[in-house]
Amino acid sequence: MALLPEVQEEETWSDDDEANEESAEVAPHSPQTHAKRSTAALRSYLEQQTKPQLMVLLEELAEAPVVRESILGRRDLMMGGVKTLVHLTPQEIDHLSAEPSWSNHWDEAGYTPDYSRVRDRLQAFPDKGHADEVIALGKYFQDAGTRHVELSYDERETVEAIVACLTVVFRALSRSSLSAAEQMLSAAEAELDDEYDLCRVAEQFWQQDYAAADWQSLVEKLTHRPRHFPSTPGEEPFVCNYCRDRLTNWLIYALEQSGRHDEIIAVYEREAEKCTATYAWFIISRRLTAGKRPNNGSVMALKPCRSIFQASPVNCIALRDLREKEENWLQVAAMHANNFFQHPTLAAFQKRQQSAERAHVWPAVRTGALHYLGRGVCPHPPCRAAKDRAIAIWPLPASGFPDNLDPQNLHLAIIGTLIAIAMEGNRPDEVLHWYDQRKPGISTWGWGGVYDDRIAEAIVQRYPERALNIWRELVEACIVQP
Repeated sequence: MALLPEVQEEETWSDDDEANEESAEVAPHSPQTHAKRSTAALRSYLEQQTKPQLMVLLEELAEAPVVRESILGRRDLMMGGVKTLVHLTPQEIDHLSAEPSWSNHWDEAGYTPDYSRVRDRLQAFPDKGHADEVIALGKYFQDAGTRHVELSYDERETVEAIVACLTVVFRALSRSSLSAAEQMLSAAEAELDDEYDLCRVAEQFWQQDYAAADWQSLVEKLTHRPRHFPSTPGEEPFVCNYCRDRLTNWLIYALEQSGRHDEIIAVYEREAEKCTATYAWFIISRRLTAGKRPNNGSVMALKPCRSIFQASPVNCIALRDLREKEENWLQVAAMHANNFFQHPTLAAFQKRQQSAERAHVWPAVRTGALHYLGRGVCPHPPCRAAKDRAIAIWPLPASGFPDNLDPQNLHLAIIGTLIAIAMEGNRPDEVLHWYDQRKPGISTWGWGGVYDDRIAEAIVQRYPERALNIWRELVEACIVQP
């Protein structure tokens, strides 16, 4: 079931919308003009009908389930009273959500409960001055709807039906007796408890203007909200971290809206030290590189946890971008070097070259890189390089990132990278030299992305006979394949 059309078209929920719409100028042949004329014609037609004629018309229209449920809902509201209906609505919600929804697109069979009566009832309450009752029922409905979605296996029809009802709830929130700060907290808590994007319609609620004092009140409420999310047996830690991250994101948003920007980095640092906000450093760096650094903040004061980088490689990229913003090229080159040692590809070698040239240490870094590719010996830290007189002392500082090197498993990839570097530099002698270093019995297909046909092309001008032999081997390998 789609969202209510009138909700989708609204931009705000102020009481002046209808007056503004009537006063707006429209083109003579616009859809709005046509709709107004149709409404006027319909009203004129209905006014000409007698009561018996109107009764017949309503009975015919009531054959449609949507119209019938709407009329019955108005009757219940008028005859039963709000208190009675408020008491009966949870029972109806429980009845509708008890049976799982399902659908089979092959034969178009399935079952989807009809929540339209609940929606119409919720929509009628605020008109009678009972918006607070809608808020209470909305919380109950969200919990029941979440359980229903978990049990269902349809094409999201159940989700859309629940969203349509929650649309009415969020609209009623602005008309409730709650203060603005309490309304904001209620909406925020609903979204924090939302697991299936059922509260996506709350976006229109947040489009209203709220005072900074109300945002500050929300900050205080979220700050004192419990931040420990116990996990159930067998549950992945990601679930608990995800819940905490959502709460952190809401707190950051409230701090921004209340103008308390100086406190934002401190919140992210605290979350990063807890090792729960896996993208905390990514967000920090994006803020700082975008020029949103707090006045009393300092990039160098940020102290990342080593375990964060182990858990989230994207944070390594974020911090490297941050050092580029500072133009700390020695540190950037060290970070690129760390990535190269773990993934020795041509692209990583080129990235390393760019940053090392800016730091004016490329000759020593290149020597160390080739030594690593050729012998499998990592040239850092400086004390290790000093023992091997074949290369210069390593000029880069520690990267601060974890080292996960296993040279024994990288022989083929390292040889392929040496060949790729030689090909990039148009050095056929080195290409052939490293090509001949392949291990006996290992397939020559794919040298870290460098294939034999490209190797033959790289050496054909200087070593035509060897190139022909490589091509011949490739052809013979293709012939013997089944």
